[in-house]
Amino acid sequence: MKFLTILISAFFVFSSVVRAEDASTQTTTAPAVNAAPAVQNQAPTVPVLPKVQAPKKKRVKNNAAVLPEGVTPEDVISKINEGNKAMQKLKEKSDYCEICELNKKTETTAHTEIPAREAKAIKDNPDALTEPKGDENSINTRVAVCKTQPGIYDLCTYNGDVVPGQIRFADRTGALRREWQFDFAGQARQDLGFSISDANDEHVSQSKETYMMVFPRRYLPSIRIEGDQQVVTLATGEKVTFDAKTKRIVGGALTNEKSYTGTGVAIRVDSTGEEPRLGNRSVTITKNGKPCKSKVVPRNLWPDQADNSMLHFKYPSDAEFDKFLQKTCGFSMY
Repeated sequence: MKFLTILISAFFVFSSVVRAEDASTQTTTAPAVNAAPAVQNQAPTVPVLPKVQAPKKKRVKNNAAVLPEGVTPEDVISKINEGNKAMQKLKEKSDYCEICELNKKTETTAHTEIPAREAKAIKDNPDALTEPKGDENSINTRVAVCKTQPGIYDLCTYNGDVVPGQIRFADRTGALRREWQFDFAGQARQDLGFSISDANDEHVSQSKETYMMVFPRRYLPSIRIEGDQQVVTLATGEKVTFDAKTKRIVGGALTNEKSYTGTGVAIRVDSTGEEPRLGNRSVTITKNGKPCKSKVVPRNLWPDQADNSMLHFKYPSDAEFDKFLQKTCGFSMY
């Protein structure tokens, strides 16, 4: 019993020494609890501390990934944002369309949109002529949106197109309102023609309608203002000069009587109160005043005679139409 008492006393002394050593290694200023008094002239006893094991990793719920060493949540968020940006660029690329791209490459010139390259060419050389982009006209609508330009004329863009395809202006000084309309839909050669409408504001059915084409079709119609004059270039490259205010012809390859005085071939068809290219009326074809030897009717030149027809000219190229002229009229456009 005495031996057991001594053993228990020794154990409590040893425990007090260990607690005192632990307190001395911490940064807190709190005094050690139950520390044994220091023993002078005696080396301190260094206890053997138990081995500390690293804490076990907690199991991640919901199969969430464990971040690799050195990777922070901020790094993951940054990578996700970069990936989202890359995906957005791919989507934008897949959404590419030619019309959208053309719109990006346009600039506003005289209140209408013209491709930047063509706008610069017009600015650098206003007398420059533009050749058709091709033979066949791919525009299948007669609906156009127009914007009035300086010089009191309109530039019109057909639905589905991104560049002008029509020039319009009107004269209100006479008894009838005369409107000129020069077409170049799709910037193609096929339907390069112009119409002249003498409209009766009170009786539309009495309006006088004329449709004309001139050959060879080398250029797209164009218009420019020179002082008090308005100059229109026809498909042949020949010019017609109008008074900018009254819109009356003062010179060039056309007259106010709707006659062509140029050196090429002209087609003319007239009607009252309806589209002249529809119906069974006669079509006049001339070269230097010489008429075609055979009778020609609209269906020979505009075969689709339906009321909702786009009225595309039968011969998109000049070579095709020249064969028709030689066979039917007895002359060539050249």
